[in-house]
Amino acid sequence: MPTEPSPHHSPAVAPVIDYEPPARATVPHRPKPSPISPGPARPRAGRATRTRPDRHVRNALPARLQSAAVFADAALRRVLEVVDGRRPSTHLLPLLAAGLAETVFTLRPPTPAGRSEPATLQRVRVQSVGSGEPTGAVEAFGTYRRGQRTHALACRIESGPRPGLDGNGTAWRIVALHIG
Repeated sequence: MPTEPSPHHSPAVAPVIDYEPPARATVPHRPKPSPISPGPARPRAGRATRTRPDRHVRNALPARLQSAAVFADAALRRVLEVVDGRRPSTHLLPLLAAGLAETVFTLRPPTPAGRSEPATLQRVRVQSVGSGEPTGAVEAFGTYRRGQRTHALACRIESGPRPGLDGNGTAWRIVALHIG
């Protein structure tokens, strides 16, 4: 017996409603210092602190990845400033891929009255994409705050030829961006 599709069937994929619960007031927890702890160690006056050359610095990044991290921090701050209306949108043109720049321009609200607090970038981390050397693509991710809320953002950064008269060297550009 053949069955015909029902005219009132529900789709297999339904859009999710964008919902964020209301902000709650929180009290920061500060642990009390132990009465027997000696406190933080301080270097003695007149003596230079020594580091052992055989120990690696924790979280040290290769120079190319460090360059990408510095670029990501500055570029993401600029993106948030443009979205908030604190900076003109033309400041993003050298930092973002062409199609992405126009998309960020459309995120800008028509009037700044809708935003009560400016967005401030809190933390940015980077990781290399792939195993090629030198690093040609990097993923950056981090958090920013707007008022009492913490939000996430992420982007992909790729290196390409530096725009200019001589064309020597490479420069980083954001080619994908997600602001949460």
